[in-house]
Amino acid sequence: MNGGDTPTVLSIARAPRGVALPLAGLLLGAGAFSLGTTLLVGAGVVFGAATAALMLVLAGMMLRLRTTITADAAGLHARCLGVFRMTAAWSQIRRAEEGPATGLVEGLGCRFLPGGTTGLLVGGPTVHVVTDRRRWLLSAADPSVVCRAVERRAAARGAGSAAVPRSRC
Repeated sequence: MNGGDTPTVLSIARAPRGVALPLAGLLLGAGAFSLGTTLLVGAGVVFGAATAALMLVLAGMMLRLRTTITADAAGLHARCLGVFRMTAAWSQIRRAEEGPATGLVEGLGCRFLPGGTTGLLVGGPTVHVVTDRRRWLLSAADPSVVCRAVERRAAARGAGSAAVPRSRC
C-alpha cells in the first residue's frame, strides 16, 4: 500500500485452469451445437449464429475470469469480471481474515452466500472482509497480503482508534 491516490494491487486471483478450461469448452460446444443444428435444419440460422457468438463471448470471459483486490488512500476495492465491484472505506472495515477455499459449489462471479455474505469469487483461497454494512468473501491469490494491508492501514491510523480492524491471518 502506498498511501497515495494511486491504487496498489494487492491480489489478482484467476479461475483455476482445471475449472476455466472445461467450462469454456462446454460453452464453445454449446455454441457449435446451436449453430450446427440451425444450419442442418435450415431454419433460424441468424438465431444459431447469435447463440454461437454469445457462447464464444462467454467462453472468453470464463478464460479471463479473475478477482482483483486493490488498496488506495480511500479504502479497499475489489472487482470481478470488470462488472461486479466492492468498495470499503478504511474507516468501515472491522475485520479481515483468511476465508475458506471456494470452488464450483460456491459458484463463480458475484455470489450471494449464506449469512448475508456477498462473494466475488473465482475459486481457491479467499479473504473474508467485514465492514460496518456488509460481509465480503473475496478470492485472493494470497489472502495474507490483503490482511496485512488492512493491518498496516489500522496501524497507520493509530492503535487508539475505536475502529481498528482486526486481522486473523
